Amino acid sequence: MNEPLWQDYHKHTSLSNVYTKDSPLIHLDYWNELKARYGDKPCAYTTVEHGWAGNYFKTYDDLEKFNKKNGTNIKFVFGYEAYWVKDRHTDDKSNCHMILLARNDNGRKALNKILSIANKDGYYYRPRLDLELIMSLPPDDVMITTACVAYWNKYQDIDDITAQLASKFPYFYLEVQPHHTQQQADLNRHILELSSRLNVPIIAGCDSHVIFESQMKDRDDLLESAHITYEDEDGWFMDFPTYDVLFSRFQQQGVLSDEQIKQAIDNTNVLMDFEDIVLDRSLKVPVVKSLKDKTQQERNEEFERIVWDEWKQQKWDINEAKHDEYIKEINDAINEIESCNMTDYFILSYYVMKNGQEKYGGILTPTGRGSAVGMYVNKLLRLTKVDKVNSSVEMYPERFLTKERVLESHTPPDVDNNVSSRNEFIQAQKDLIGELGTYDLLALGTLKAKAAWKMYARANGIDPQVANKVSYQISDYEQAKKHADNPDDVNIEDFIAPEFKDLFEGCKRYLGIYDNRKAHPCGCLAYSGDAEADIGVILCKSEATGNEVLTSVIESGTIDAFGYLKQDYLIVDSIGLTYDIYKEIGIEPYTVNQLLDKIKTDDATWNIYRDGFTQCVNQCEQPKSTQKVMRYKPKNISELTQFIAGIRPGFQSMYHLFESRQHFEYGIKALDDLIQDEYRTSSFIIYQEDLMKVLEFAGFPMAETYTIIKAISKKKDYIIKEAKPKFIFGFAKAIMDTGETNDKNRANDLAEKVWHIVEDNASYSFNSAHAYCMAIDSVTIAYLKAHYPLEFYKCVLQRFSNKGEKDKVSLIKQEAIKRGIAIKEIKFGDDNRQFNIDHENNAIVQNMAGIKNMPKVTPQALYELGQSGINTRTQLYQALIGDPRINAKAIDILFKLDYFSAFAHPNRLLTEFEIYNKYIDSKVISKKNLTNEQMDVLRNIGAKETATQFRNFDNMELIKTLIKTKSIPKTSIYQRIKWQIEFLGYSTLNDPSIDPSYWMVVDIESGTYERKDATLYNICYGVTRQYRLNKKFNAKHEMQPLTLIQAVVHEKPKMKKNEDGSFSVVPNEFVKEVKCWKEFEIK
Repeated sequence: MNEPLWQDYHKHTSLSNVYTKDSPLIHLDYWNELKARYGDKPCAYTTVEHGWAGNYFKTYDDLEKFNKKNGTNIKFVFGYEAYWVKDRHTDDKSNCHMILLARNDNGRKALNKILSIANKDGYYYRPRLDLELIMSLPPDDVMITTACVAYWNKYQDIDDITAQLASKFPYFYLEVQPHHTQQQADLNRHILELSSRLNVPIIAGCDSHVIFESQMKDRDDLLESAHITYEDEDGWFMDFPTYDVLFSRFQQQGVLSDEQIKQAIDNTNVLMDFEDIVLDRSLKVPVVKSLKDKTQQERNEEFERIVWDEWKQQKWDINEAKHDEYIKEINDAINEIESCNMTDYFILSYYVMKNGQEKYGGILTPTGRGSAVGMYVNKLLRLTKVDKVNSSVEMYPERFLTKERVLESHTPPDVDNNVSSRNEFIQAQKDLIGELGTYDLLALGTLKAKAAWKMYARANGIDPQVANKVSYQISDYEQAKKHADNPDDVNIEDFIAPEFKDLFEGCKRYLGIYDNRKAHPCGCLAYSGDAEADIGVILCKSEATGNEVLTSVIESGTIDAFGYLKQDYLIVDSIGLTYDIYKEIGIEPYTVNQLLDKIKTDDATWNIYRDGFTQCVNQCEQPKSTQKVMRYKPKNISELTQFIAGIRPGFQSMYHLFESRQHFEYGIKALDDLIQDEYRTSSFIIYQEDLMKVLEFAGFPMAETYTIIKAISKKKDYIIKEAKPKFIFGFAKAIMDTGETNDKNRANDLAEKVWHIVEDNASYSFNSAHAYCMAIDSVTIAYLKAHYPLEFYKCVLQRFSNKGEKDKVSLIKQEAIKRGIAIKEIKFGDDNRQFNIDHENNAIVQNMAGIKNMPKVTPQALYELGQSGINTRTQLYQALIGDPRINAKAIDILFKLDYFSAFAHPNRLLTEFEIYNKYIDSKVISKKNLTNEQMDVLRNIGAKETATQFRNFDNMELIKTLIKTKSIPKTSIYQRIKWQIEFLGYSTLNDPSIDPSYWMVVDIESGTYERKDATLYNICYGVTRQYRLNKKFNAKHEMQPLTLIQAVVHEKPKMKKNEDGSFSVVPNEFVKEVKCWKEFEIK
């Protein structure tokens, strides 16, 4: 297209949606259009969005890649459409608009700074700049336009403000827009008059929210889904027009002359005169404030001092037989860290962890995440408590850090810190490097499947019943994905019914639209400079705490590309839980080495896995994982580590062999010998470190091995082409050197086979250090659970009760009961405000928070009543009615749960209380709703009778007499079990005299391929079981929760779906299915 050059600087994408739904586009939509219009001609693209410049570091990076790939020459221009008021310190919601663009990098930083300040102290519904901030900008470094009508229509003295801005900023423009509305036409006339009077140039703006008019349907869908209507958009053009169309629209508007139109459009090209903004990609490792004036050599010496001082303090906790190995590990690590100038990073990390714990009381995981534990010096620096030298699992420091990788990639190593709470460590970081360099990273959310479907359904008038059905199916998918051992294997298409698949396809175009902004749950910027200027900060909601926090506008996936340092402080619930249990027991937490010594031959710990008591046991608590670990039965930390790595998706083709402990070898002695050791008797390649060892055997320096593995997994041909022949030659030579063969051709063939094995496993093998940490976290809980069960269950029940996770509380209680620990039923007179331990009866005294629909204030009220000396049912009823903290719903539930068993059984209490509550305060009773029998009762007790009512009666005598007329049956075990399941989520009751084929339905869940799974409670044995439902029978007799059934359960072969869509039998695997059932009325 031979398009005259002009720049659509005033445009929006879905990044504007984080403040209000506005656009269905992403950057790539604009870039493709610019490519189509201008080819390789220079043109500009701005980051302008409502209220911010978007995630502009990613925009910059993606645009650079787009230009390189497509041969385009699209210029990056930084800017935003600001909200502004006269004074940000007032509750002024005018929120006028203004376009601010950076003419150079100094302008970018200045614009960042004022917007950061607006987010800090000018946020009122929106981040609001004010005239003070705007006037503080460097005049020659920014360009300003008056944006849309929202600049002009809020303040009476806007012309005076405009004159003030125009006199300050030499690159100030009055923006005219081509919309065919009377308001815009009148405004353009006013702008032309003002332009002439103030001698300020005009510029053409479009305020584009789509590129093509046809995309307005997508935008309408977006607005409709959020119940948003912009009434003033009639006659507005929201697209990105061509030069000729834009010119024509202005002509049709009839305000500007052709010369003025040309001038306004041509003035957009001033953006091409802006200096190119080049975002710095160099490595920016922060230096702690106390060492700022020191040389690098002096900081290296400080680092060494820290390491050796910590060695003196910690060497009591080592394997003395490996003393020399520890010293070598320390020296090697120091040399590697200093050679890539990373000592500042480790000094900062050390003091953050040290001060966060010692000064602010933070709790750090004993283990860690990722590869950091593979370098022993990280233990000395308090980043982990794992002793890799004493580990039975091989870990290589090169997986974590090599000087070559740091220097080539300009990125620091990655230490992931698992913490109980983030604030203590973030404050420690602020103390060390300053407040202006410590902000959470940005996390942008996109529309997920359910939101996209709801938006599509609402916008396209889909029948509400159909919309709800599909929403439920998406919910089933989300639940299955949440609880899957391998979430990547869960496909949403398997959950959408065939008759709705075409409809569901319609919503897919909305996936990926930016929808919200949040603070990253763990990623935190660590920077020695002023992040408010150099990066920019905005106000977001913290995913970790739910509070509003200032967040740097750079994302976790982008930060490495620009050399900024990211510190991860991830809240892991099991850390606080572990420390709570130790505290409840009354002992100091064991070191990792102490724990490993205790579990070596401790059957009780490993029986936790064998018997499937895995609630809260890391990596093993989901039902499928529990079943797998029960079959595998790990007996030591090495086996548990292998199991945790082996249940990942990439190992599935070999997993059944592994789980059944069948011996496996490749038949290539050199390869088998590399992988097998005293803890691994088969040649399963589970860890990335296995591949690193193979590459080293072939002659590659260990420092290069992980880079090659990553290159193979990402299919980087330029690295693979060089590595493969080197590997074949080196591995063949090594085989011949070991004497496995003297035949060069055979050696080459074997080396070729091993290369293919490396290729097959590079994408899927797991980091051994990460798996080892998970295993230690897991076995820590298993050990405490095995040896201190009462303390364990008290702590976990209280923790999840406090979090309001009642379903989780129910599952934990069920497990405790299976282990022979009594869960004492809540009873009036006991203290059920918190969980407590009853050692004498090997029981947990439970609290009331696990009861569904129980108000938070009720347990305290009941505790007080229980101490007040209530002895009769009449006293009880009156006390319950008289306390506003105990509502009618709570009373009903408590009666049904037999809480007041000391007074009577549930049915009696329910019946009597209904009568008592109805008549205790009655003065007059209308005859209208009375039975003859009730009227006779009133006459018999001497009530005064008129034609329409009774009055002047003894309330208590009436109540007692009415109760005597009632035939109140005993509460059946079926009723009590149903009520326990309904309100507690589990039952503690059973009756051995009842036929074992009778079950109470606890829950029904959807599985893949429209399958239904039922959780059933056996009345006879008092056990809970999960069974699959026969699909055909359930279609005719749909099973419902909280019903009593008599069921036929049988075993059938397990089926799997093949790649071609057909199903086949899985050998030697079976599932239990409820073949048929009959429902009974609960009496």
